[in-house]
Amino acid sequence: MALRKVDETERIQATIDRSVFREAFGRVPMPVAVVTANDGEHPVGTTVSSFCSLSADPPLVLVALDLDSDTLQTITETRRFGLNVLARGHEDLAAACALKGDAKRDALDHHPDRPPRVAEAAVWMDCSVREILPGGDHVMVVGLVNECEVADGDPLLYHQRGFTGVHRP
Repeated sequence: MALRKVDETERIQATIDRSVFREAFGRVPMPVAVVTANDGEHPVGTTVSSFCSLSADPPLVLVALDLDSDTLQTITETRRFGLNVLARGHEDLAAACALKGDAKRDALDHHPDRPPRVAEAAVWMDCSVREILPGGDHVMVVGLVNECEVADGDPLLYHQRGFTGVHRP
């Protein structure tokens, strides 16, 4: 499947200002994850906050990735990815994986038989790609969860342009 950006002539005319749209979702606390893959020699990964469970039977997750993502290219080729839901304390990793470049590789383990894993992630899932669907300037990757592990600790959240955590009474 060839992935491409939508040409401006094909774009549906939005009736709201993009900055208002972004501000609206900035007010919604979102869990933070790093989606990972192996490119054959090195681990690759990118920070995401648009992901969710899609189905329990079969166990499916949905992850939104930017069309320009290097990680998306690797996932498209290998048909496999890791979903690492970050825990509090992973703020620096989340910020590093949000940027392009190789600096984030040191924070991701490299294992030949599974997608890279973030140490002490709140949740880790090994997923096989079921579908890749268009979604504007992103694509939605639907993954079948092959393996799932849960750790102690609270997840990292992104809210109003900053990292935070779950605040319990």
